[in-house]
Amino acid sequence: MTAKVCLRCDWSGSIGDDVCPRCGAGLFTAGSRTTGAADADHGATPLAEEHPVRAWRSATVVALIVAFAAAAVIVVQRHTPSQAVNEAADTGRSGFLITSAPEGDGVRMWIWDLGADTAVPGPLLHRTPEELVSSSELNAGWIGLTTTVGAGVSASILRRLGPDDRPLPVARGNAVSWVPSSSSVSVLRSRPAGACTRIMVSTWFVSIRTSVDRFDGIRCGQPVAFARDRNLPYLTIERDGVPTTMRVGAGDTQPIVAGYRLLSVSADGDLLVQRPGGGLELAYPSAAGTRPVPIGGDGRTLDPIRVLGWSADASQAFVFGTYDDAQGIFRVTVGPQPRPRPPALLLATNAIDIQVSATAGGDLYVSTDGAVNLVRGELVEAVAPPPGAPAPVGPVLWVATLPYSPTEG
Repeated sequence: MTAKVCLRCDWSGSIGDDVCPRCGAGLFTAGSRTTGAADADHGATPLAEEHPVRAWRSATVVALIVAFAAAAVIVVQRHTPSQAVNEAADTGRSGFLITSAPEGDGVRMWIWDLGADTAVPGPLLHRTPEELVSSSELNAGWIGLTTTVGAGVSASILRRLGPDDRPLPVARGNAVSWVPSSSSVSVLRSRPAGACTRIMVSTWFVSIRTSVDRFDGIRCGQPVAFARDRNLPYLTIERDGVPTTMRVGAGDTQPIVAGYRLLSVSADGDLLVQRPGGGLELAYPSAAGTRPVPIGGDGRTLDPIRVLGWSADASQAFVFGTYDDAQGIFRVTVGPQPRPRPPALLLATNAIDIQVSATAGGDLYVSTDGAVNLVRGELVEAVAPPPGAPAPVGPVLWVATLPYSPTEG
């Protein structure tokens, strides 16, 4: 018998068989090599053949590891957007910006999705709107617009914002003023009445398609300004160069600020007024009488060129004008206080086409000759038009949601 050894269970001894009596594995001659010709001479087999179960288990483990790694790579790739997708879908902005731009003989409205940085074309209009209004208070289901038509103006609504939508006329007159919620619009009409003027003021309710007369009477002088808050219209009549601002309602007019022309009124009834040749002043109508207070301090005044708009909560007005030799867009705080705070310059500009629209969160979108910026507190961030959208012309309007989803372009 020959001394042999088992490499599997470490059995050793003299045996005439080539199979381990303990585990059944092949035996090797003690002191012989385990590879090469000697293995063949002694009938030994390679380790992979000698231990098929162990080799199969090792191969299986490797295969499982490779499969798991491949699956992990696929999952990560599918759930990790590319850099381009991240940039397009995470602008840090929300809501939509409704704009317009010339197209052919008309004006095409565009709807910018600010969060996704995309845009789709909206309705084609005959003229550039003078004003766009929507509601943060009432889900009216439409966008209101004011358009100049001949010597007067027209108020109409867009119930959808698809390319085939057309404005639905609501009212027309010498001047119109929307309620902040866009649920109704007040209309001023006037015509000569001898040496004086017949003035007619009515309010049209969009949802029920009817109107109510607010005033119809004779007043000496010419109407030069018209606006309204959420409750009543306001009117300025100028006679012999002297303006008087009055409240309109219940079939009569009530003078509230003599010697001042109305520039704008907040939803809460705070009046921004101006004396001929004077600066911007703020008036709080009250039963005890209204005494306007200059906007500014230490003898300085804000010389207004145009009131651009109001914040959603009516606590701030945005005015294009000049203050301390700086021309631009100023923020004017109009909340109750002993004296109005000095105006704060938001953006210096000498642009011609200047438009603003405030968000519900207090930010401000500003368009200056087609260049759009987002003003957040003291920070000004440029907003490029989404791919395919032209630079805006005329008013811009920020809305949190759309009344109806426009057709994708």
